Amino acid sequence: MKRLTAQMRLDMMRTLSQGSASVWFFLILAPAFAFVIPLVAGGAVTGGIGAIVNSALSGSVIGIGCFLTLYPFFYEDQGDHRRINGLIPISRAHQVVGRYLFVLACLLIILLDLAAVRLLAWTGTALAGGVEAAGGAASLGQDILFGPLLPTLVVMVMDALAMPLLYRYPPAVMMRIISIAFVCCVAVGAILIWGLPKLLPASAIGALAGVPPSGAMLAFTLVAVAAYALSSLPSRRFHRAKEL
Repeated sequence: MKRLTAQMRLDMMRTLSQGSASVWFFLILAPAFAFVIPLVAGGAVTGGIGAIVNSALSGSVIGIGCFLTLYPFFYEDQGDHRRINGLIPISRAHQVVGRYLFVLACLLIILLDLAAVRLLAWTGTALAGGVEAAGGAASLGQDILFGPLLPTLVVMVMDALAMPLLYRYPPAVMMRIISIAFVCCVAVGAILIWGLPKLLPASAIGALAGVPPSGAMLAFTLVAVAAYALSSLPSRRFHRAKEL
């Protein structure tokens, strides 16, 4: 456990090597703006709370979160700093597991920050225009429960795909592979959206349309967690075979 903690601490130092103030500034900035915008607008924000939480504020949190999760790899690529991994008294298996735990901690920060954006946007709107203008407390609870979870899971899946590649290839090569894979996934998704309604019977399409959002979210959560856990296996293999 001490070795895992040491690896997580090392990755945190790598991530904050350019200064921790800038990272925390951007993480705090989005919730602060989400609270101030409805107060300045008097609660009359076009599109309501959805326009606030689905704007660049949440996008900035996700962007900073992606930076946090993958920056240790980019740090190691600068000036061959990865050679430090061959000197520290932490086995390569513990280095991989510790990094995966560090990324999970960063994903938790993303989740909490996105929830804070929604909570403060609701609070600012309620103070400016009343609880009715904010949509009621019931809508707040459902939005905080499901709203931050989906983008966090998307980042988790992206990390599950990127981390084994980063253990195997330099970051520039990984970016090219991810870009090609993204284009291929978009093309396959477009073909499926176009072709499935013509291939599947109407009963099957109706059954899929009748799946509740909570069920779909639970299924995607299980898929994301499984993909993240399984991606550690090739990561350990690639890191063990790498010359440091």
